[in-house]
Amino acid sequence: VKAVMGETNKKAPLNSPALTGTPTTPTARQGTNNTQIASTAYVMAAIAALVDSSPDALNTLNELAAALGNDPNFATTMTSALAGKQPKDATLTALAGLATAADRFPYFTGNDVASLATLTKVGRDILAKSTVAAVIE
Repeated sequence: VKAVMGETNKKAPLNSPALTGTPTTPTARQGTNNTQIASTAYVMAAIAALVDSSPDALNTLNELAAALGNDPNFATTMTSALAGKQPKDATLTALAGLATAADRFPYFTGNDVASLATLTKVGRDILAKSTVAAVIE
């Protein structure tokens, strides 16, 4: 009995065992989300899936942070930086600079120079006509 007890005492306890050597465990399928032990193979596969096919210059969190300027508010910073930008098109820039209002329409007074004109009741009536003859009447 003493020999059996001696061997039993060498075994790891069921609660919080301290394992020595190189213990092994089955590797769970990717996507497993429970309290079972994760093998290093499972963890490495999960990291590889996270990194996927990133270029070598962007395959670590440190490299990603550096690429974003180590800015924890990168999205806000970029939104603010781009907020007042107009695409490189002079016509769109001219139109974007107009303050629109009811009964006003844009027209061009020169090359990429826009202005607003008032659309009068007479103008609206003319635009509502479907034929030239109806406009002349």
